[in-house]
Amino acid sequence: MHISNRKQFAGRALKMIAFVLLTVLLLVGMSKTLVPRSNSGSGGMHNYRARGFYGEEKDSLDVVAIGNSDLASGFSPMELWKTHGISGFACGEPNQTIDQSVRLLQEVLTCQRPKVVILETDALFQENMDGHLTSLVKTAANYLFPVLEYHDRWKSVTISELMGKPQKPWHDAAKGYRYSDDRVAYKGSDYMAKTDDREEIDAIALQSLNQFVEICRNADIQVLFVEMPSANSWNMARHQAVTDYASDRNIPFIDFNMKDMMTKTGFDWLTDSRDGGNHLNYSGAKKISIWLGNYLGSQYQLEDHRKNSRYQRWQQDSADYNRIVSGADKQAADEN
Repeated sequence: MHISNRKQFAGRALKMIAFVLLTVLLLVGMSKTLVPRSNSGSGGMHNYRARGFYGEEKDSLDVVAIGNSDLASGFSPMELWKTHGISGFACGEPNQTIDQSVRLLQEVLTCQRPKVVILETDALFQENMDGHLTSLVKTAANYLFPVLEYHDRWKSVTISELMGKPQKPWHDAAKGYRYSDDRVAYKGSDYMAKTDDREEIDAIALQSLNQFVEICRNADIQVLFVEMPSANSWNMARHQAVTDYASDRNIPFIDFNMKDMMTKTGFDWLTDSRDGGNHLNYSGAKKISIWLGNYLGSQYQLEDHRKNSRYQRWQQDSADYNRIVSGADKQAADEN
């Protein structure tokens, strides 16, 4: 290469490097400015109900459940508290993919060290492989540069936030559970008809699932797979695929869609769905949560915290929760 050409090439390369560095610094600076300093909806946090664990005392949660909206509407941690004194939280995000489950788990472990982590397995089939790859790239980019997710907050960011002053964490008495007393029955066909087929867990989802399990095991956390009743998104082929994975890795898997589990819990599609077979109402969530509380209490060494002064606020949360599910606190029910 001619000397003058080398100089031109080096000059262009330096300009490109400088541009990339400047862009990165700009993204980092804007991220620090626009990232929410509170876990509340009013503070700008996306899917803030799934991140209510930030409002709990550090390392106070024994059970954390992670999944999509099926989990948020089907698992009520306060039912575990009332019957067993187990401290839990439901981290449910709409349409959550398994790579987002991994990211949410990493967030949980910044402030909590649960003994048991529950993964709601519907996230494995939320997208096809292309969709999971897109979600994986987007989740990684948002983690590195939060401004990509929160770019629209420039309209509402306050002077207090610009000064870096932390806000008081939002506290959720319902512990992530989404209450509903709507009742729309599922009257469709047998979506769990017997088959030997298995729906493949695609390579991208499988990689994220392996990472999820590895993170838990490295932190000495027990992993439990659960599938909430969902006539609109679950089937026997998906059950078989998760069963195979769980069996190979000695991970318990409870599928509440199976007929024997519906008998054990007393679940009924005529009374326990809020929208015709996709999400549960309070009647269904209570049945599932009470059974799950009994299972957790018998299978894991989880302490009853109801007489522990450290958990005094949970007693007030229990009273607030009772007002929500009784319909006495309509505003809180709408917020949750």
